[in-house]
Amino acid sequence: MRYSIEPARFRELLTLLSTLQRLHERLVGLGQAKLDAIRRADTDAMRKLNDGQRAVARRIGECEAARRRMMDVIGESMGLGFQAARAMPVSQLSARVSAPQRRLLVEAAAKLRDTVARVARVNRVISATSRGVLDHLGRVLTSVSPACDGRSGYKGDGRTAPGCSVRIFDAVG
Repeated sequence: MRYSIEPARFRELLTLLSTLQRLHERLVGLGQAKLDAIRRADTDAMRKLNDGQRAVARRIGECEAARRRMMDVIGESMGLGFQAARAMPVSQLSARVSAPQRRLLVEAAAKLRDTVARVARVNRVISATSRGVLDHLGRVLTSVSPACDGRSGYKGDGRTAPGCSVRIFDAVG
């Protein structure tokens, strides 16, 4: 059976999907800037970009909550329970609506899906780059750590301990 979502609610859904797409686009930009900051070893820029990513992620969470509430109302108008409506992917929703709404909904969802995939790609590159930097720093610190020469130091409780039992990198994280 084909349904028609109330025009005002449908526009609101399309606006919400567009907002989600723009927010994810912002994450792509922040991720690329973060990658550049990692390459420059600019910790202040990385910290600011992390804050920006957190703010965008918080806004995405708010939009997702609004989308779930909207899907509750749309699902109710289609005779669905709220759990079924909230979990309904766009492909299922588009299969239930009229052709004009279906086309607009599929287009909006495709844009969002493509942008989310770009966010995932940027995040994978950032992750690999970060792992590489940490691996390199670990090797550098290992190379400058003194070899264990049998000397000992003291533990917090006053007992002696081998001087090489804790590496610098392990102690500072």
